[in-house]
Amino acid sequence: MQQTCEFNGLAYTRISGLREFGQRLKHEDGGTVFVAQVTRSLPSFSIYVALGWFRKKTVFFGRGYLPSFTRSDKTLLDYVRQLVRTKNRLAWLTTLASSAVYKLLPVVGKYDVAFVAGTTAERIHAVDAVRISRIDHFDVDCAMVDAPPAPGLPERYAVFIDEFLPYHEDMDTFGTNPVNANDYFGSLNRFFGYFEGQHGITVVIAAHPKASYDRNPYGGRAIFYDATNALIKGAALVFAHISTAMAFAIIHQRPLCLIYCDQQKLTHPNQYDPMVQTAAVLGCPLLDIQDNRQADLVEFRVDRDKYQTYYAEYLSARDAGGRRSAEVVIDEIKHLMAPDDGSRLTGETLPLSALYSPATQERVSVEAGAGEVIEDRARLLELQIGP
Repeated sequence: MQQTCEFNGLAYTRISGLREFGQRLKHEDGGTVFVAQVTRSLPSFSIYVALGWFRKKTVFFGRGYLPSFTRSDKTLLDYVRQLVRTKNRLAWLTTLASSAVYKLLPVVGKYDVAFVAGTTAERIHAVDAVRISRIDHFDVDCAMVDAPPAPGLPERYAVFIDEFLPYHEDMDTFGTNPVNANDYFGSLNRFFGYFEGQHGITVVIAAHPKASYDRNPYGGRAIFYDATNALIKGAALVFAHISTAMAFAIIHQRPLCLIYCDQQKLTHPNQYDPMVQTAAVLGCPLLDIQDNRQADLVEFRVDRDKYQTYYAEYLSARDAGGRRSAEVVIDEIKHLMAPDDGSRLTGETLPLSALYSPATQERVSVEAGAGEVIEDRARLLELQIGP
């Protein structure tokens, strides 16, 4: 049964199952564009089959890729080792098989547009998208906004990018053996304590967006929420596991040190393997937090050539000073939504009624107070990328 709900002031429709989804697709007009937020995998296979069967226009955002996820040099032995180390082997095998299934069944069509950040994403989606459109990694967009420094920071500090690791819901995706919280935070705090004693630099914590701690697990160290960009921009050093937020260290040219615990290395290859590859690509240290003396191997330097290469391959390959990512996305989707009557090929400006949903037009008109739709506001509401 269809339900209309509201989230962040925007209306959305909850669909109860695949049958209802098919009925909705059958009666949708040709001006609808579907933004896929689920990757192509076996669990989402029926959704993509339905979209392909009804020949619907789809777009996908390919940004946030990491080096290990795109390795082309894996041997059969590498896959066997990963299978042995993975606890949830069925989920791992399912993920591995999904790409072959999508390629073999022609009913699953290509994305009409893939918005990609970096040349790696561009290569990946060259085979599953009709058109490639370059945008920036989301952290590149965020870094463009001036972020005031967090209050109460010491003059010189290092920041750890928290991943809410022992409690994060993604742990269940790849295995049934979560990281033990007591062991993890105990090792982490001892490692940071040794580092602080050796270098005279305080470690602060940039909390994960989903983090919610009843008590401070970091030995009383300051935890900052919603301040990752600003913290990294002013840091003397950045500690991280494999968070995508380490992109801020690349953007702001800050020294980066990747750290891991034994449990990540032995039972969670989906976390450890990307660390190995990323450390190699960036030329930064990869240290075991259960050996405090490895803190002596921290390097307060940046390999600018490697950072620049990483930026182009994984964050953005666009020319500096170009249009904002949001503008690129809006224009591409406007073209897809335009009727196939030649108007989108001649560069004519289409009326807003052909570009934005009635709900968006109504809300913007009310905000304007004069019955007219302000296009910049309509763009943000329609794609749900702004307040």
